[in-house]
Amino acid sequence: MIEFALDGLDGANPLAFLAALGTLRTTDHIWPDAGARLGWELTGAGWRARLALGVDLSAADWLERMATHLSEPE
Repeated sequence: MIEFALDGLDGANPLAFLAALGTLRTTDHIWPDAGARLGWELTGAGWRARLALGVDLSAADWLERMATHLSEPE
């Protein structure tokens, strides 16, 4: 299992909360068998999103595939 800290997404901000949900949904769409989970961690700066995947994947590979998927027309 791998976890990504989505430190730019502050859970107190409604738009950032929705962005975290969209990140979870897109990740689950690309890797449906990865068991993607979204959680929140209280840090000194507030609540920050964390994404967990049940696959062995580097952050660079995850970001590259997300960018490719999101740039493809539907």
